[in-house]
Parts: sequence; structure tokens; C-alpha cells
Amino acid sequence: MVIEGQQQNLWTGMTALSLTVEHRTGEPAFSLLSRLAARNFCATDDFCNDMGIDWAAVLAGDPESVAQVADLSGASIKILMATTPCHLDARRTMLHRMVINRARLSGHDMRCCLSCLAEDAAEQGNHATNLPSIRVEWLHDLVFVCPRHGKWLTTLWTEGDQRRRLDTASRFAEADWRHVTGVEYRVAPYDLWLAARLRGQLGSTWLDQFDFQAATDVCDLLGRSLMRDTFPQLRDMKGGERHAAISTAFDILSNGEEAFRAVLSEMQHGGGSPNDGPARRFGVLYGNLDRYLTSPAYEPFRAILRDHIFQTWPIASGQAVLGEILPARRLHSVVTASKETGVPRDRLRAMLAANGYVTPRGQGTFAAWELFDANEAKDFLARAAKAVTLKDILTLLNMSKSQVDTLRAARFLKPSFEGEGLAPLWDPDEAQAFLSGFLNDAVQVSEGDAEWEQVSAAGLRLRVPPGEILQMRLDGRLSRFSRLQGAYGYRSLMVNTNELIAARSSTDDLLNMETFAKAIGLRWPAARRLVMSGLTPSTETRNPASGAMQRYITPADLRGFHQRYATLLTLSDELGRAWQGVSHLLKVRRVPRVQVDGMDFGQLYAREDLRDVLQAITLSSPP
Repeated sequence: MVIEGQQQNLWTGMTALSLTVEHRTGEPAFSLLSRLAARNFCATDDFCNDMGIDWAAVLAGDPESVAQVADLSGASIKILMATTPCHLDARRTMLHRMVINRARLSGHDMRCCLSCLAEDAAEQGNHATNLPSIRVEWLHDLVFVCPRHGKWLTTLWTEGDQRRRLDTASRFAEADWRHVTGVEYRVAPYDLWLAARLRGQLGSTWLDQFDFQAATDVCDLLGRSLMRDTFPQLRDMKGGERHAAISTAFDILSNGEEAFRAVLSEMQHGGGSPNDGPARRFGVLYGNLDRYLTSPAYEPFRAILRDHIFQTWPIASGQAVLGEILPARRLHSVVTASKETGVPRDRLRAMLAANGYVTPRGQGTFAAWELFDANEAKDFLARAAKAVTLKDILTLLNMSKSQVDTLRAARFLKPSFEGEGLAPLWDPDEAQAFLSGFLNDAVQVSEGDAEWEQVSAAGLRLRVPPGEILQMRLDGRLSRFSRLQGAYGYRSLMVNTNELIAARSSTDDLLNMETFAKAIGLRWPAARRLVMSGLTPSTETRNPASGAMQRYITPADLRGFHQRYATLLTLSDELGRAWQGVSHLLKVRRVPRVQVDGMDFGQLYAREDLRDVLQAITLSSPP
């Protein structure tokens, strides 16, 4: 039987009540049901018993129970279902097709916007009809402000029992909310975004492409991590402080991945060192994404944080970061490289700085944050690990310090590692290979052999630098060295003194640039330009004193010059005339001076331009 004034719903079998209330925007089913019971002068439990409604099922957002409430009140089932959280299991609920952690909506405090409540109470009708409504977004523990009125949500009651807490009509009747003044508060972009999402409206920020629960959690965790030094624990933060932290994080994340990575870098270098580890530098953001928030919904954020750590942190190979194991180390710091190689930290930094891997000590940052590519420096670090000091080299090669200094002056036995603030270091394999290159084909001789003498001793006696003796062997001017029986290393290296004397005398015929210029009568710069431009033959050989490769003029080279060119000096000698007379003759005959690509070489003449002049002079000379 249908009572007059009621309308039966064919799907639920329920009929709309005559005494009803209007469903307000954003109101969940439990709030509407509580007001409906009050409108019919019943306690909510009694009303549910009379109407055959399961109150617990309504609180859980059961679709059939919510539909019953909609039919009894005359509300739209679709709209009421959209504004009522529907529990999926013990941990998850759904609102506007967004899966949300139930804990976010299950706080014991009932917080409300007093301005919204005042508007509800100002509506026309009796006292029951005017009972305020709960808005579903107020249930979310990360909602702090009503964006519509710019008011801080005020806690009106605290109740651990869900049935009593959400029997809102009874609680409003008990609470003295009409005499409480709401606190005005600045509405942040975060507040507008969160309220819109909880009403089912999708925004256009970078965060809107991700799962809602994951996005809000990351905003919360990032905000708390940014304030970790001020508020180490969540319990230390008051509502306004937490709201400010989340708002700051939202402003950052809404600008996209690049902004997210930038703030991660700031957090990373805001104090401490890599020794702290990512968990300490990124606080609860890293801890929760590492241990608890590991579902696919959080993977985009975990991937960004993980990639940032892999790209900017000296993570060791085999170490797991946010569920992924790094197969091979990408970065080293001075500290981690020092630990792996065993090279003291300050020494290694100086070695790395000298080779451009890091900045020198006193520049850049401290050693723990001086990072460099581990793969690029792999071979360098392997050599650095076995580098030895001068003292070790003296023992290894059986040399004295003065002998090492002498060879270094001749550009031999150059340290493998040297630079500012770094004592010379040698790769022992390279040092040994240097000496072995002279000893490998050496014949063994006994002490007292008159033809052979130690290199250092022969150099001292004959005034030939030991570096020059070694260079003679490399150039082939000495056929071989020998090895002294019973000795090792550099002290065993013997040179044939007769061969050395002969080789030394052969170098006396070489002309350097200055001597060559004087020999042909040109200024030194002009002679050097002629040689370096390749217009006259020259020979490159090592400077006996400095060991540097230089251009010299051999007798053969000098003959080549005379075949191509002549100068006033050489023509004067050749013709037996004063150079002034030769100069006058060349001017009269208009013989051009040599110039190539704009380069001037002074009083230099090509033989082919002198052919007619020399022939005329020869014919006019008396027999």
C-alpha cells in the first residue's frame, strides 16, 4: 500500500517520504540520511530500523543502501552515489571513480566550514530542515580550507565511534556551532585543486595525469620532507604548518617533472653529504616510496626520484634504490673512490683535479659531493690505485734522487700524476717499462770491463747529460746498452764509452736556428720563418740539453739551402766581392727578393733569379 503523498521507486521498492530534505551539493548519503531522520522526528538508528535501511551499509557507501536513501529523500541516485565514498575493502574507498585510502577519510575529528553551515541554517524551513550538511571533501584529512569562503575548517566534535561521528544531525544538534567564529585563511592553489578533484573535476596541472591518491600523498610527503629540519616528526606540525608545507609542494609539482627534479637537487645539497644516504636527505618522501607506497600508481614518482638518485648520487653497483638494483656504478665521489682504491682522500682529489675530473681542494664543494663519471675514470682510478711515490721509485729502479731529477729535466721518467698540491707519483708499471726498454736487448758485462761504463758515471766524466745518452740510444746513434752483472735497475745500465764519444762528436756539426742565421747572413726571425715554412731542408732531432724536439740544420741541409738560395753574405763569399757591390748590382739588375704568401725573408734570393746575373759577372771577370 502506498501512503498518500508518497511515490514508490520500482528499483528499490522504496517510496519517497512526504517529510523530506533537499540534497545539498557535495553532501554524502550518511549526512542526508541523518537529516532525513531528523526531519521525520526520529533518531537515525530508529529511522533506519523502521525503513529497513542498513545504517552501517550507508556509512560504507553500499550502492543499494545509498539508492534507498536517494529514493526516500527524492534525491538523484547518480548524484548521491557520486558524493558518497564507497568502500572497496578494509583499506580502500572510491569517490568519483578515484580510489582513495580509507584512512584519509576516517579521522575522528569532524571539521567543517562555519560559513557553509551558516548558509545551510539560513535556508527557509523548520529547524530540522535547516540542520547543516556535511560536504564530502571535509572528510579528507588533507583538506584544511574551504575555498569558497576562505575559512579554515573548524573541528566541531571528535568521536572515535564512526556511527556516532557520522550521525551528523544529532551531532549538530548537540554542538554549539552557531556561536563559533570561523578563522579566515588565504586560499592556496592547492586548496582549489584538491576541492575540485574531490568534487570529481579534473584539472590541468602536471599532477592531474597521475592517480589522485598518489598525487596527494606525494604532495604531502614532499612538503613534510622540505620542512624536515624544522619539524622532524609529523606530530610536531600544526595544521597551518602542514597546510603550508603541502601547498608549497603542490606549487612545485604542478609545474612538472623539471621542477620536481630541481627541488630534489636543492634538498640533496641543502646540507649533509652523500654519506647520509637518500633516505636521510629526502626524508619521509624516500622512506614511504621505498617501503610502503610501491604500487603501480606511485611508480611515476618513484621512477623520477630513483633516476635522480642514480644520476646525481655515488651509488655503488648492486645497491638497490626504490626497488631497482643498479647493475654498475655510474658515479663516484672523491670519498667513494678513495674507499675503493685505497688512495688517501686528499691525494686522490689532487690527482683527479690535475686530470680534470673534479675541482681542486678549496674550490667547488667538499669531497663527498665532488662527483665524476665512474666509467670514464675507471682506467684512471686503476692506475691511481697502484701509483707510488718518489721514495718507492728510487727503490724500484735502483736510482738516487739526483738521477731521477736529471732524467726528469731531460723529459724522461715523467711522473704519471702531478699537479697543484700533489707530490709527484708514478705508475710503477710505466716506470719499469721505461727502464726495460733500454735493458731488454742489453748484453751482460762484468764489472771492470774497460769499454763499458755506467750511464750516470760516463755522463759525468764526459760532460754528457744522461738524458742525452738515453736519447742517443733511442735515435739509433748508440747501437745498444749493456747490463752490469750483479746489479739491477738503472745502476746496471752500461754504455760503450768509445761509441758514446763518437756519437757525441757527430752532433757538433748541427746548426741551431741562431747559428744557421749567422752562417747565411740573415736575421734570426727570417731564417726561422724560412725553416719552419719548409722552404729549405732541416732535420728534427732532440735538444741534448732540454730533451725537446727541435729543428736543426745538418751539413746536407746547408748544402740544400745553397743549391736553392743565396744571400748578400753567401754571394759576397762566392764572387769574392764586397757585399755592398753585390747589393748595388742586384738592385741595378732588379733581382727580386724571395717572398712567399706575404712572408719576407730579408736579403734572400732564389738561384734561378740569379742565373743571368751570375753568368754576366763570370763572363766579365778577367781570365
